[in-house]
Amino acid sequence: MHCVKCGTHLNDGARFCQNCGLAVKSAQINPQQYAADLITGKLGLDKIERFSLSEFFKEVFKKRTAEDIEHHLSAGFIKTTPVLDASMAIMPSPWLFFRLFIFSFVSYYIFFFAWSTFKNIYTIPGLIILGSFAIPFSVLILFFELNTPRNISLAKTVQFLIMGGAVSMLLSLLLYDIVPFLGALGPPSAGIVEEIGKVITLAILSKSLDKNRYPYILNGLLLGAAVGTGCAAFESAGYALRVGLVNADSMMDIIEIRGLLSPFGHIIWTAIAGAIFWKQRKFHNSTIDTLTDKAFLSVFIAPVLLHMVWDTSFELPLMGKFILLGFIGWVIVISLTQTGLNEIRQIVKERDLAAQLKQAGNNPPSIKYNFRRISEIAINKGIEKYSELNAKQGHGAICKYVNQAYQRFDEKKPGNIHFITLIASLDTAATLALSNLDNYQKSALYQRLNKYLSPFIPDAAQRSAEINLLSEYVASHGAKPSQGQAPNPVR
Repeated sequence: MHCVKCGTHLNDGARFCQNCGLAVKSAQINPQQYAADLITGKLGLDKIERFSLSEFFKEVFKKRTAEDIEHHLSAGFIKTTPVLDASMAIMPSPWLFFRLFIFSFVSYYIFFFAWSTFKNIYTIPGLIILGSFAIPFSVLILFFELNTPRNISLAKTVQFLIMGGAVSMLLSLLLYDIVPFLGALGPPSAGIVEEIGKVITLAILSKSLDKNRYPYILNGLLLGAAVGTGCAAFESAGYALRVGLVNADSMMDIIEIRGLLSPFGHIIWTAIAGAIFWKQRKFHNSTIDTLTDKAFLSVFIAPVLLHMVWDTSFELPLMGKFILLGFIGWVIVISLTQTGLNEIRQIVKERDLAAQLKQAGNNPPSIKYNFRRISEIAINKGIEKYSELNAKQGHGAICKYVNQAYQRFDEKKPGNIHFITLIASLDTAATLALSNLDNYQKSALYQRLNKYLSPFIPDAAQRSAEINLLSEYVASHGAKPSQGQAPNPVR
């Protein structure tokens, strides 16, 4: 059950909402929240928590100066990217996108008035360009504002819009030509061809980016939206031109309808693909591996299906089909946005905690405390299960050390459990610290070490900070242990 006022998941037996205080008797099941939970649950995404449209749009009508707008748009360059902080983990309240929409809307209708009054053909290009880009680009600016790290400039965003739109359309045409049998599906085939074309385009363009500078899920969300915006705007311009060559008045209808529907289509579909691509690519060493990753495909199927249904002949009254598909798409976008914000929160927390631990020294009390707790918890959980978990990994020297330690383990001497976790930890930490590894190998080892310690140090930030500290400890206290030689535990 969720609160109808703020959307917070209610605790079992609660009489009041723990977030806003609304009485539970008034906090019946929120159908929108229920539908959102169903969508995110089916896709294996994070549930949307504490999201409110009124909070999201609360800054829209707030008075802003020209300096505010310039400052907002100047972020993202090398010298204007802010340092990551905890405020960037909070859901933002976008406002600039609405001002751009009003500006574009007024500009479009100036051209429209000129055409209606004078029927001058020179107003047609302005109508097509402004009409095709006004709403899509405004939505893109909303995604620009959702990128809370503010590490992507407007120039980079526009680059992905223009190049992404061009390349994705070319790739889609090539796919139609290479795989002609898809045409048998009719219009819904566009959902397969165009979504694949756009995500491949995004993957290609991302090759030019520094992964260390643009590592966040929110970056993928924005750049995916940029590619989708280019595709949507150029496609709308093409439709408008084709119809306009026959009937100029019908062209206006095409421009306006496609503009109104654009926030529910290509932009969010490719934003979804971009976010999940960014999320999963850190676990792989190649683009192909990322694009064929099960976790990626399980979410990427959503925009493909949304696009396919969009292009079917099935209709609902009052454009209900497009509104329903748009709702599903935006639920996924908001969920991925919250996942991206949680990623930022975790990074900031780990960085700050690591700094505190480092300041305390290479062997702070927290590590001693946690390894004492490891002794107790490991016995309760069962040392045999832990040993089997490591043995199944097949990690050579680590398994050998774990097996040696297991043989020496004595339940009457809980301190010996240090050998099991500590040896595995130090061996992996030494590899991280002292070996000449690429980022993919380091990521794999880091995940392995994280898995070793997760049953014993539940707090992710504490665990990550201590993994980094172990790496530093090994780097400063000797070389990587060789096979068959167990290192001494930290006392």
